[in-house]
Amino acid sequence: MKKIYSWMILVICGLAPGVAQAKVALGVQGGLTFPDYHFTNTSPAAQYGNKNGWLGGVFGEFGLWVITLRPELNYVTKPFSVANVADVKNHFIEVPVLLKFNPLGGFLVSPFILVGPQWSKQTSADVTTVAGATSYTNTATGWDIAAVAGLGVELNVLGSVGLEVQGRYAYGFRNIDSTSAEVKTRAFYALAGLSFAL
Repeated sequence: MKKIYSWMILVICGLAPGVAQAKVALGVQGGLTFPDYHFTNTSPAAQYGNKNGWLGGVFGEFGLWVITLRPELNYVTKPFSVANVADVKNHFIEVPVLLKFNPLGGFLVSPFILVGPQWSKQTSADVTTVAGATSYTNTATGWDIAAVAGLGVELNVLGSVGLEVQGRYAYGFRNIDSTSAEVKTRAFYALAGLSFAL
């Protein structure tokens, strides 16, 4: 029993500095997006396929090392294809407001969890028709609200610089199409970033 208490005290003492220390940081991030568009009520002949895109953005972190609020501003591309008709690359501005749980934030390597909502708005689109197709009108042009959850690992490179790698999934709830069709966006993100403590 004494050994158990001793281990508990050591763990608490190890976590205490991270719990007590406030964190204010700014960062940059980038990576790949793997969209998962869900098309319903569309033309039976159309065959839709998802294509990989990319993300670049900035973020802030405010709070304790253990729990921080993480607002982000990201520029995201989410392409898809319509077989034998066109390739479409939708461009989005996405604003996640996430809670980051990092109980081992005071250590050299620390895993973390991200959860929270995300607002996004399609800002533009690139449409490239394939040979033989005359035109294609992209009607997936709306805004969206999504739930985000992710896992990552942070490496404290220096006292004020952190390197992180993460994967997250966004589940969109709104129909973003402007016609009678229904299009909902979901996506997996693979990201890497640098944070700078202030």
